[in-house]
Amino acid sequence: MVYPSLLSIVPVSLMLLSLCRADAAPTAGDSPRCVKVFDATFFESKPDLGAYGMLPIRLVVSLHWWPDRTKANQLPARDDVASWVAGLKDKRLPLVVDLEHWPQQGPDAEIADVVGKYQTLTAWIRAAGYEGPVGFYGIPPIRDYWRAIDVEGSPAHEKWVVQNNQWTALADSVDMLLPSLYTFYEDMDGWEAYAVANLREARRLAGSKPVYAFLWPQFHNSNRKLAFDYLSQSMWSRQLEIAARYADGLVIWGGSDPRRPRNVALWDSEAGWWRATQDFLTENDRRCRQ
Repeated sequence: MVYPSLLSIVPVSLMLLSLCRADAAPTAGDSPRCVKVFDATFFESKPDLGAYGMLPIRLVVSLHWWPDRTKANQLPARDDVASWVAGLKDKRLPLVVDLEHWPQQGPDAEIADVVGKYQTLTAWIRAAGYEGPVGFYGIPPIRDYWRAIDVEGSPAHEKWVVQNNQWTALADSVDMLLPSLYTFYEDMDGWEAYAVANLREARRLAGSKPVYAFLWPQFHNSNRKLAFDYLSQSMWSRQLEIAARYADGLVIWGGSDPRRPRNVALWDSEAGWWRATQDFLTENDRRCRQ
């Protein structure tokens, strides 16, 4: 993720358009279903989206808990986490913790130690009185593009699956999985293959727990040519529909613009991605009413 430069904690309204979810994992060829739709965008001058029937959720950038960044490889002080929880007005909102600075790949012993830290942090949040569901942005599974789209059973694909298995204990500890499906290339067919593979891995690890796809209507900043450009309306519409086939819900994140103050983009009600989102929400609401 790329956050506004001045934000260390981002309490946002991640919004829910429907309360339904499928009990079984969808398969290829299924139509989009009634899904939860969350809004994690942070655009400047964004209108009140409560009119769409959306419900709030909380996203926290966990580095706030490490005032001394040189110690960020360790667990934060438990008292700092507890104080943060104590200061919240509503402790029942779903909580997404964005923690990206610990390693996600490595030897079994190293990853077991990291997973243990994630579990400890989750336990501390709950022990401090947080009542809502808790999950971590993007893990598990390990977000992967090329190995994910490789042939199932190939050495590369199998290694990815084995590495994802190192995170089984965390999947068992959290309440929801939030795989990151950001866009790196203009190849939409490639994106679909990568998204479906990552969602299937998330579903395998999640069991009966909900899987919410993290989507971003801008190109990932790792693509120097396209960084922060918006996806076309048709490309974004297709991503929403694919996510609605394979996930229980979508989390729409975004609003970065490095050309503007605080790296925050200005809300544009005529933007193609937002038009596509409105169309999707209307159709999703129709599916939910059936």
